[in-house]
Amino acid sequence: MSKELQKALNTWILNHPRIVPSPISNDTLWVPAPEEKNGKKKVHKLLQEVSFQELHNDLIKPVSEGGLEGVLDANNKPLISDTALRALAPPHLRKMTDCHKQMCGCTVCVSSSVLQSSLNAFRGYRRSQMATKLANMRNCRAKRALQETYDLYCTEAFQENNTTLHLQATDAMKCILCKPLIVDDYSLHHMKCALRRCTNCPSYKIPQYEQDSSNNAVHIKFRVRKTFSRCSIHGNLGVGRLKTCLQCTEAIADNSTFVKGKISARDRLTLLERPIGEFHEKFYLPLLEKLAYHNFLVVALGKNVSGKYRQKAFRQMKRVLKIRRDYAERLLASFAMEVQSDHFGNGRTLSMEGSSVEFYVDNEPTMEFHSHFSDKPEQNAATTFDHTAALFDEMKKRGLLEAGFAVLENTDGCQDQYRKSVAWYLLTVLATTYQVAIDRGVGAPGHGKDLVDGLNALDKAFLRAKMCMIGTPEADEREC
Repeated sequence: MSKELQKALNTWILNHPRIVPSPISNDTLWVPAPEEKNGKKKVHKLLQEVSFQELHNDLIKPVSEGGLEGVLDANNKPLISDTALRALAPPHLRKMTDCHKQMCGCTVCVSSSVLQSSLNAFRGYRRSQMATKLANMRNCRAKRALQETYDLYCTEAFQENNTTLHLQATDAMKCILCKPLIVDDYSLHHMKCALRRCTNCPSYKIPQYEQDSSNNAVHIKFRVRKTFSRCSIHGNLGVGRLKTCLQCTEAIADNSTFVKGKISARDRLTLLERPIGEFHEKFYLPLLEKLAYHNFLVVALGKNVSGKYRQKAFRQMKRVLKIRRDYAERLLASFAMEVQSDHFGNGRTLSMEGSSVEFYVDNEPTMEFHSHFSDKPEQNAATTFDHTAALFDEMKKRGLLEAGFAVLENTDGCQDQYRKSVAWYLLTVLATTYQVAIDRGVGAPGHGKDLVDGLNALDKAFLRAKMCMIGTPEADEREC
C-alpha cells in the first residue's frame, strides 16, 4: 500500500463521524513520534463507537456515501482488509467503554450538543454533496451558479482549515453575546447578556444556503426532547403534558365504578426532519438563547467563581464545617446464587447519599467522607434532613461541631433543595436545634460532578463486588 493511501486512510479515520474524542480531559496516551526528542508524545485518546468491521464497511463504500477514494482496486476489490485496518489504525484509537459514557447530563447542555452535532454533520454532508456534483457537471451556467453557492457556503459555514464554523454549541453561543468580562482570570459574560436583555448583543448569522424554510428547501434530521403523556391503563396519550385521559373519562361515564388510570409525563428523545431554515428558527436559535443563560449559571456558580470565594471563606474561618453532599443512583441488590423467585420478585434497592466534611483539627484542614444508606425510595428534603441530623450528631459527639459554628454546605442544582418551602423549614430546624449558621450554596442545574460522586461510585463498586461473593456460613464465621 502506498504512503499516500495510508495517509489518506489515517485522515479518513480521524474524520469518521463514529470516531470521537474522549470526554475525559486527562485521558491521554503516549504514541511514537520520531520528531520528538524522546521519540514519543502525549495525545488525547480517540474512541470508536463502532467495531472495526463496521468501520471497514464504511471504508469501502462509494465516495459519495462516505467511503475512501482509492481503497478499491481495478477489480473493485478492497486493498485494505478489516485485519489490516486494525493494524493501520492510529495508535491512540481505543474502543469506547462504559466509563466513557456521559450520563446524567444537563438537559440544556446535552440538547444543544446534539443539535450542534446534527448541524455540523449536515454542513459536512451538503458541502461534500455539492463538491461531487460540481465535479460531474460540464461547464455551463448552472455549474457556475452552483460554484458560487458552494464558495459562499464554504466561506459562511466553515473555517479556513475546512472544519465546521462551530465545533461546539458554546462556540456558537459566543456569537450572540457581547465580549465577556474577566473575573479572577476567568471570563464571565455580563448578566444583561445572559438574560438576553442587552441591546448590543449581536445576532446569529445564518448562512444564506440555510435560510430557506419552505418545503422545497433541503431538510435536516435531528433529535429533540419532547414531552409525552401516558395513562397507566390506556398507554400513550400523545405529545404534551396532559392531565386527563379521554378513554378513562368515557369509561367512567359508562361505568361509575371504573377506576381511572394515573397520568404521567416524561421527556423522550424524538427524531424530527425539518427544512433547514425552520430548524434554525424554531429549534437551534431558541436553544442557543437558553444556553447563554445556562452557561452563565454554570460559570458563576461553579468552582472557579463562587466556589473559589467559598473556599477562601473556609480558610479564613476556624469554627466551621464545609459539607458537600450528593445522592447516588439507587443500587439494585442482585446477589450471586440467587434463586429465580428472589431475582424477579424482590426488587430491593439501596439509596445512598455521600457527604464530604472538611474541618480544622489543630489548625490543620481535614476531610472525612460519610455515607448514608436507606432502603426507602425517597430522595427529598426530609431524607436529607435525617442524614444531616445524623451527621451533626456524630460531629458534635466528637467535639467537631459546637454552638456558634458556621456550616458551609454545597449541593447540586436539584430544585428540591432550594425551591420547596419544606427544605427551608428543615434547614431552619437544623440551625435552631444545633445553634449553628447554615450557608447553603446551590450549583447550576444538572451540574456538580465532583469528589462525592467519585466516592459514591467506589462504594457502589465495592458493594457490587461483595454481591458476587459466594460464601457459606462456615466460611463467613472464619472470616470474622
